[in-house]
Amino acid sequence: MRLLLSLVLLFPLVLRAQSDFRVVKLLEGLDHPWSLAFLPDGRMLVTERPGRLSLIGRDFKRSHIEGVPRVYASGQGGLLEVALHPRFAENRLIYLSYAGPGEGGASTELACARLNGGPSSGAVSMAPAAIRSAAAPKLFSTAMEPSTVISSL
Repeated sequence: MRLLLSLVLLFPLVLRAQSDFRVVKLLEGLDHPWSLAFLPDGRMLVTERPGRLSLIGRDFKRSHIEGVPRVYASGQGGLLEVALHPRFAENRLIYLSYAGPGEGGASTELACARLNGGPSSGAVSMAPAAIRSAAAPKLFSTAMEPSTVISSL
């Protein structure tokens, strides 16, 4: 009896809760989006498992960021997390984790890169800073300075 009474009393609340929101599609065409990070200016970085990093504007227009490391996109592997450096507004550094291809399979890797360009330039790219593999360090570019390689995960 109490259960029936509870259901009868809660039913209007359930109906109201379901009608107080609506789903609005803001962006289409993402292929297995995995992670996002909000930039200080309100834009977003979004990773997609196949290895794409996109910049989503406040108007929800999408632009691809060049310079992302090659990823091993299979099963749960691919481009995974994106995170901003705590002082991103000063240094424009981001971190990416991903499954990197290698001998005998893939390994989890961490890349640190600097975002080049900005809202007014229209073009954004990444300049590698460092990469660290769970197995052994792999350099992403000869332009990296050895002192910037991350020493441990």
